[in-house]
Amino acid sequence: MKDKSTHFTIGFFLVSLSLIKSNNLGFNGAVDARYGNSYDFYNFSENILDLNLFYKDVQGWIQYEYSNPPDMGFPTNDIRKFRLEYLTEDFFIKLGDIYEFWGRGLVLNQFDDQVTNFDNGTRGIYIEYNKYPISLTHLNGNSNIWMLGGGARIPEYNNIHNMSANRIKYDFSALSLGVSQLNTNEKHSLDSGPPVEINHNILGSYLSWGGNSADIFLEYADKVSTRKISNFGGIPNDTLKRGYGYYQNINIYFGNWGLSTEYKRYSFDRLY
Repeated sequence: MKDKSTHFTIGFFLVSLSLIKSNNLGFNGAVDARYGNSYDFYNFSENILDLNLFYKDVQGWIQYEYSNPPDMGFPTNDIRKFRLEYLTEDFFIKLGDIYEFWGRGLVLNQFDDQVTNFDNGTRGIYIEYNKYPISLTHLNGNSNIWMLGGGARIPEYNNIHNMSANRIKYDFSALSLGVSQLNTNEKHSLDSGPPVEINHNILGSYLSWGGNSADIFLEYADKVSTRKISNFGGIPNDTLKRGYGYYQNINIYFGNWGLSTEYKRYSFDRLY
């Protein structure tokens, strides 16, 4: 732990030194420190340092955490997150910890909520090609998701995903059409015994249109989950789960007044 802290300090010093010598390099940072002391003898201390670097078309982000222990989660003294981004006229590339939100999130909805210790981001590569009116996107990597169990503060269940996602989007004036696909092989943690290997395949599409007097957004996603190997003789199982999700939002404007309607139906986990 001391070696890692020393390397981080040296790296921070070198970056700071380079700022003095380079006019093209931008830098900003933020520190979030929290401390709590309760009567039930659970004390926590969380310290998170975010560093952002900017150099021409390249942007870097690194997050260092020292928590012993945190309010929720495991004690940490290490680099927690990092990402490197490169942007050109037609291409956008990300390497590291990636968080994406496509459409209204029926196919892909990633976020890092440190309050509840839920993190479903992907560590991998993101590539986007954008040539108006068409854009193509590919995301590939691994997700390591921890969830709470019987305990109130320390996670017990670990679901590991090897995932890939693709999206095609068409934008023309006020109209936007998108088609997306996500496939993931998951090692799903159980209360006892080894994890279960499950494949999830999600296909979705959405439509968005905005005018002077109204706008509309529609999205539909279909999901199929299958277990890789059966517990009875090692024969591949049939479909484990099948479901779908639908979202609809319509807004109509009458001068200074507006009417908004929203409909949601999330039925992704219909058990067989």
